[in-house]
Amino acid sequence: MQSFETLTTNEILSLFDSLNIVTKFSSAQDSESEVATIECTEGLVPFICWPEGNEPFFDGLLLCSIPCVSDNPFEFANRQNEQLQIARAIVRIGDDGVPEEDEFGETFIYAQLRVLFTGGVTMDHLRFKLGLWLLDLEFFTALSRDQNEP
Repeated sequence: MQSFETLTTNEILSLFDSLNIVTKFSSAQDSESEVATIECTEGLVPFICWPEGNEPFFDGLLLCSIPCVSDNPFEFANRQNEQLQIARAIVRIGDDGVPEEDEFGETFIYAQLRVLFTGGVTMDHLRFKLGLWLLDLEFFTALSRDQNEP
């Protein structure tokens, strides 16, 4: 069984494809932010993946859900994080210690997972970990939907 400490873009896209995740890759060279991005959709649940490291060899992945909004972002994050999961809920806090808000005064909550290849990982391990991420993402999305229903 082969172990990897870095993966190429094609290996990452192939990994996502094996899990039926639809992807759209944007190279760091073609991006204004100079960061490689993979837009992903699994079923009806979209998420973003930022490969970490220097293109074309990446040494990790940062997976992030599309943000959800909550009247009480910390309660929502606690409900997500109290479950036994690999993804965690994140509320971004500004330098002033106050949750960051958009132009409409809404505080966003994200599900997030960092996957590092340090020390070597197998494709089977990555498939397993991404499968857990997808389950966590479904829970996060359902929790968001439940909270926003009257």
